[in-house]
Amino acid sequence: MRCRWPPIAATRPMVRPRLSGPGNRRSVEIFAGQKVICILDFRHATEYMSKAVKELCPDKAKREARLQELKSRLKAGGVASIVGELEPHREVGEAVAKCIDYFKGNRERMRYDSCGKRGMQIGSGVVESSCRHIVGLRLTRPGSR
Repeated sequence: MRCRWPPIAATRPMVRPRLSGPGNRRSVEIFAGQKVICILDFRHATEYMSKAVKELCPDKAKREARLQELKSRLKAGGVASIVGELEPHREVGEAVAKCIDYFKGNRERMRYDSCGKRGMQIGSGVVESSCRHIVGLRLTRPGSR
C-alpha cells in the first residue's frame, strides 16, 4: 500500500540531498524510486529569526509580538517578504545578517504554507521525542547494559 503523501525529511541546512531530476528542487529520489520532500525544521528557522529580532527590538514586549507576527508570516509562505524586510537592517548586527543568509540559502526548503495545506508536519520534534523515548526505554529496561 502506498502512502498518500511522500515521506518528509526535516533536515538541517548542511544536508544537501541530490536532486531527482533537472530543475526539480521540490523532491529528491532516495532509494527504490521513493520521493522525499525535504523541509527545514520550523524550529531551526525560528531560532535564527528570534536572534535577529532580538538585535532589532530591544523592548521585550515588542520583540515577542514582532516574533509572533513573523512566525505567522513564515508559516504562510512569506520567506521572501521577511528577507526583504530584514535586508535594509543587515548592518545592525551579526544575527540579522546570519538570518538573511540562512533564509536565502534555504528558501526552497521552507515551504511551510504548502506543507500545512497538505497536512504535513513542519517540525521534527515529534520524531525526535519518539526516538528519545524508545531509546530511553531500551536502555533502561531490566537486563540492559
